[in-house]
Amino acid sequence: MHNRFAKKFIMMLLALGVTLAAAGMMSTEAYADTYDAADTDTDTYVTQTDGLSDATEPGDDGDLTDDIEDGSGEDSDLPEDPAVPEDPAVPEDPSDQEDPEAIITGWNDGFYYDEEGNKVVSQIREIDGLLYIFNARGDSDLYNDIWVDESSSVYLIREGMIDSQTVYIYDGRLYKNGALFSGVFNSFYYKDGELSSAHKNAVKKVEDGNFYYFNADGSIYRGTRWLAIGANRYYIKNGKACTGWEYIDGYKYRFYTSTATLCQDLINNFPGEKWKEKVVLIKVNRKMNCVTLYANDGANGAIIPVKSLICSVGLPGTPTITGTYTLSPSKTYRWGKLGGPDMGGYVWGQYCTRINGSYLFHSVTYRGENNPATLITSAYNNLGKAASHGCVRLQVIDAKLIYDIVNLRKNSVRVTIYDSNSVGPFDKPVIGKVSAGTKWEPTDPNRPR
Repeated sequence: MHNRFAKKFIMMLLALGVTLAAAGMMSTEAYADTYDAADTDTDTYVTQTDGLSDATEPGDDGDLTDDIEDGSGEDSDLPEDPAVPEDPAVPEDPSDQEDPEAIITGWNDGFYYDEEGNKVVSQIREIDGLLYIFNARGDSDLYNDIWVDESSSVYLIREGMIDSQTVYIYDGRLYKNGALFSGVFNSFYYKDGELSSAHKNAVKKVEDGNFYYFNADGSIYRGTRWLAIGANRYYIKNGKACTGWEYIDGYKYRFYTSTATLCQDLINNFPGEKWKEKVVLIKVNRKMNCVTLYANDGANGAIIPVKSLICSVGLPGTPTITGTYTLSPSKTYRWGKLGGPDMGGYVWGQYCTRINGSYLFHSVTYRGENNPATLITSAYNNLGKAASHGCVRLQVIDAKLIYDIVNLRKNSVRVTIYDSNSVGPFDKPVIGKVSAGTKWEPTDPNRPR
């Protein structure tokens, strides 16, 4: 056993061409592997001392040279070791081989290289939808500043992306999303990037789609209030004029979307919506000589003002009654005989609707029986102030409107007569005067044209 091991050990040293001292540096693992490959006896064990391994069996004196045969160099009772095949060659992965002429492009090690392999330096460049700024060394960061592109469009960039919402100043003018800004900025109006004085003491629609009231100095009013400019009424809410429907002070108003002005006649301005058929309440303000028609807003009740009418209520000596009453189609009359001997004689009125007792809605009065060409001009010119013997006088067209509504609604129209210093949700209509001798009432639909 020892002779065989010693022979193999010396042969290994000769094959490797190393010195005996170098052999002493063999690792325990290498020595043990060599030994185990040659012998599988279970009685052997391995110890390591100063880099050398001594394999001994019980009773062995440890002299390796006694087991080497003279001159033969072979162990007669040991078959030749089988040849250990070399590891097969592993082909190299082409991807592991470096191409000395390969071009680096894109991001690499914190730098960016263009399509020709040049490091990008000292410039602003868009990469994958983001704008970067590069210094002279090639260090980069997302761009945050004003940027003028090749077409001279001026943009505000935040974190590499275009800020399309913010208004910003460049070269003394205002820009937004790359273009000169037109619209409201800091409560003033700008046109093509410059402060404009075109809007003063007016409600105007600007580029953002909103209507604003511009004060005398051109600034925008930022509060909330009603505003009257000439015959037009607006409601400014938090600086913007209302459009469409809006609940204000217990009423539901409608404003024109094209002008932001208050619509004070839903019947004639929105005929397709049949507002005449929706009227359920008529209110008469005796103090202001004004009538207002209302429609229901669902469960909210009759809070939609539909139209206002100018009227004449009774004089202080013959006042119009107050209270709430229901109007009936059975108490409507195309013509009515009015007044009497104690009222200066009889007169006639068109489109009469009984309120209660002898109190009616009717047109201004006529001298001739059922004759619309005999207008009493003073009755027409007194509309807007108390002038009757207790009835509520109206223009012919308005008396006909109430007459039609009551006949359409069938016992579902109420009238409330009251006193208030506030004319109502709508303005009191203003009408012109007629000259003496005028025969036909100006609004009479049957008047010759």
